[in-house]
Amino acid sequence: MFLTAVWSKWNTGFESLNPTSIYDRWIAGSPVRHYAILSAEVLAAVWILSGLRLRWAAVYTATMLTIYIVVLAVAIADPNPKVCDCGVRPVFPEDDARMMRVNLAIGIVRNVILMLGCGWIWLFGEEPVRPAAAPPAPPAPPAPAA
Repeated sequence: MFLTAVWSKWNTGFESLNPTSIYDRWIAGSPVRHYAILSAEVLAAVWILSGLRLRWAAVYTATMLTIYIVVLAVAIADPNPKVCDCGVRPVFPEDDARMMRVNLAIGIVRNVILMLGCGWIWLFGEEPVRPAAAPPAPPAPPAPAA
């Protein structure tokens, strides 16, 4: 999911003069914030796919999803909500504030489901077993007496 979001944000870019989405408002026209968010999402995707320290990758991803849930919840409370523009197409038309809130709520539900997946990885994900040091070789048998 993060890779599709990065791809979408990379291709869309951002609008600094007239923010048209939650994402545009969030980064406030800052290229540094734009690329920092893209980098954080790429890191999450690559880390999960790599399988290295899988439990900590799940914690990192769940933390990012929690931040996104808070951003979406704040946007739902806005009297004039904007489209998320977070890489996933809206389910309902964007012509009505009520339907926009439904789209944002669906984004929250999606993120909660992804967080449940992170919890699953935390509980049942196995860390790779590192090979232990080889045991010392047994002493050589004594040489036969001649």
